[in-house]
Amino acid sequence: AGDALLSLFSAEAENGALAVNVGTEFSITEGERYSMEFVSAERTAVVREGVHLYEFHYKNAGGSPVIVYAAEIKANSGCTLAAATVNDGYEVGNNLSQTVLGMAEAAQANGKNVMCAVNSGFFALSGNKQPEGVVVKDGQVLYQGSGVYTREWWGLTKSGEIVFGEYYDLYIDNDPKKGFRDDLQQATAGNHLLWLEGEEVEIIDSDTALLGANPRSCFLVRENGDIVIFVADGRYEGSAGLTMEEEQEIARRMGAYSALNLDGGGSSQLVLPTGENGALEVVNRPLGAASDSSGHRMVADGILVLFPG
Repeated sequence: AGDALLSLFSAEAENGALAVNVGTEFSITEGERYSMEFVSAERTAVVREGVHLYEFHYKNAGGSPVIVYAAEIKANSGCTLAAATVNDGYEVGNNLSQTVLGMAEAAQANGKNVMCAVNSGFFALSGNKQPEGVVVKDGQVLYQGSGVYTREWWGLTKSGEIVFGEYYDLYIDNDPKKGFRDDLQQATAGNHLLWLEGEEVEIIDSDTALLGANPRSCFLVRENGDIVIFVADGRYEGSAGLTMEEEQEIARRMGAYSALNLDGGGSSQLVLPTGENGALEVVNRPLGAASDSSGHRMVADGILVLFPG
């Protein structure tokens, strides 16, 4: 457990020693490199070989607690990625929405072996639930995204490569007039790339509320092909949420080579088969609600981690 968890921390602090005490539960004290103070971490579940769930506790610069739940999917786990949709179907918008748990259960009912699921794109919450960004599922382009919102995205190519891009990267030569790229097998959107191929991406947004402390969802890959999907609880006493800059920092600390901020707030829901007898369940507390609450937000799309067979 210790070795698996320590793989999430790839570098020593620049301005202080890294002290590690490994046990069933253990703490890591880092130097002054980071704004978020690390408090504790625990591996809470082994879903299968190479798929682990962790719970991290931090304090922000103001001293408020933040809880982060992270699913780590090793590159050699045998898992693959897919877009999650309402009832595992091939239509988006048209007032279609479902909780992340509902999407995962629908995929499982269709014979898919769901290892993890998380919400993904921003959407018309008070309107027709139309996604604001791209949705590609099993090679079918369900929605190309909107040139009004120009949402960033991740994708799985037909050759098996995980890619990240800005809105116009979805088009041949970055030109919508030349047509949509034809190499994507799966894709969903977020809002703001945090890291891209090892480089920090500057975060600029006129919507200051979007940049402030909120529940967060993040999808990232490491340079070695590992995937980490994490959510930060927020807006309740036990967890303050993350600013987008804090999310960017946590992504780096978890080894991000490329990382995408997903929809947050009440949409942030992380699902794994960690319930009784391997049942799918929400492992975080969206907006402080209990994990078995029926009041979780219904969303337009998400991301599935699947194990073949």
